[in-house]
Amino acid sequence: MAMLKETVQLPEVPWQLSGMLLSAGLGFGYSPSNATEAAYACPHYNGILTSIHSKMEVDYIKNIYRGTNISRIYIGAQSALMTDRLSWIDGTDWDFDYMNPLDTNRGMCLVMDVQGDGFWSRVDCNLQFDFLCRQKIIPFTPEVTSKETHPEIVLDSSNCNSTFVLSPGSFSTFRWPQVPDVMSYCTWRVAALGPYRVGIFFDYWRTYGSLNIYDEFGTNIGEFSGTYSREPFASYASFNYATVKYEPGNATGGNRDTGFHAVIRPV
Repeated sequence: MAMLKETVQLPEVPWQLSGMLLSAGLGFGYSPSNATEAAYACPHYNGILTSIHSKMEVDYIKNIYRGTNISRIYIGAQSALMTDRLSWIDGTDWDFDYMNPLDTNRGMCLVMDVQGDGFWSRVDCNLQFDFLCRQKIIPFTPEVTSKETHPEIVLDSSNCNSTFVLSPGSFSTFRWPQVPDVMSYCTWRVAALGPYRVGIFFDYWRTYGSLNIYDEFGTNIGEFSGTYSREPFASYASFNYATVKYEPGNATGGNRDTGFHAVIRPV
């Protein structure tokens, strides 16, 4: 039988965030704490493994663990059997995504890096980590009159030559993942709102073209060319704005140019 143990001293005042109270999941956990034990431990504090719905919450949770030796914690998301889709076990909407764009693990549970960028990664549910619970505050909800909705106009998802691409978002070669007959010149102006740097995470690269990244002062901070196939990689701007320029290249091998895809995140 798993025993309760106190692992770290916590403030006595609860943390209120987005209608929730963060409670002592990291301070009072089961030992060992795999995902199942963590999920069963939280109800002892009238809570549930935490869900996360904004970058502000990510930063707030990181601040809780600052100065501790805890590097990763379980958060309350799991994927069901026979599906790759994650969902929050507290039933809230998956309205914010801060997955590590370069994570290739296929575990069914989710941990948060509380000492680095705060990204989420999949892990095997049998691994042991600290965890964080939250208690829901039930607010008064006035009746809302439904509004008529209209179909949303869907543009090319590459965002090629867009005015701005705000994080979290993505950009790619024109019409990706479809392959056009001719690759296009593209420019993207990417930005992160608030006091964050822009992180650009390339999760697909199969192109003969060249790509350059410039900071807000026009300094080249990243140049990628001459290699058709690349493993996933990342580039970080020094500030919250960057310009990315792509120039098609001539095929120098037998492979077809299928372009690239990248996601942007505030870091």
